[in-house]
Amino acid sequence: MIEQEISKYLKSGKYLPIEGCGGRSYRHVLGWTNHTAGQGLLYSHRVTDFKRDQFDEAYHAHSFYELIVYLRGDVDFICNQSILKPPQMSVIWSCPGEYHNARLLGESCYERYVFRFEPDVFLYEGQDYATLGFTSAGGGFFEVGALHQSKLERMLSEIDACFEGTRKNRLLARALFIRLMDFLDRIADLPREASKRLPQNVLDLKLYVEEHYQSISSVREVAARFFYSREHVSRLFQQYFNMSVAEYLTRYRIARSVELLEAGKSVTETCYAVGFGSMSAFSSSFRRVKGCLPSHWTRRGD
Repeated sequence: MIEQEISKYLKSGKYLPIEGCGGRSYRHVLGWTNHTAGQGLLYSHRVTDFKRDQFDEAYHAHSFYELIVYLRGDVDFICNQSILKPPQMSVIWSCPGEYHNARLLGESCYERYVFRFEPDVFLYEGQDYATLGFTSAGGGFFEVGALHQSKLERMLSEIDACFEGTRKNRLLARALFIRLMDFLDRIADLPREASKRLPQNVLDLKLYVEEHYQSISSVREVAARFFYSREHVSRLFQQYFNMSVAEYLTRYRIARSVELLEAGKSVTETCYAVGFGSMSAFSSSFRRVKGCLPSHWTRRGD
């Protein structure tokens, strides 16, 4: 849930609430502002000058959609098992549960519009009016053709204008977002340009971790399975997923633990089922990744 994500970032200090906005707009520590536009919709226009040591977007998944209108910056995107290298003025998206991250290829100004929204954001009077046909094959991208670029820029500027000044017109921003999604669905140029797959050795390492996450005891064990050094395995994960092998394993275990908790398993049973060696390690890792203790997870909507 987006509200849970906001709560996690507020607790970690990455989000700072903006005074006078009723707790619905947040300044990120890297400079951009996130705005809610009603329940289940979070919007930001991000312009960031990044250096390599500042860019730490780790391989991750959400329970909601993420859609990016990419304007500029020396970046590519990894989604599931593919590497996407879209041209400027492209639309990139990931669906709920799909793992993804951006990679900074060189120091540059990275500008993008980011929309995060729940699957039910298009519900109205019990009917689903979602215009997400272009997402039916999972995460990917399409380039916005020259004929449609000026209209897209105008629509994005209109959404930006809803959050200027002290009075935020969140209702209008939500309506403009729905209109934008309908527009994108109509202009989506599919089938889209073929993307590259991740290198096979990286896929093999990733799959091994995901298949043996319950029993893996160390990074050295993963490296030995493929006759690599521990340092080489760590460099590969850092290169493609912006995180260490150990962090990837932890986050994967936490993702599986959420599934077990939501299926009704106890915290203790879940802890050992996903491979943690102690309750304290499980609780501290869960809180760091999810922003709350595992015992609070299933009560978060109460």
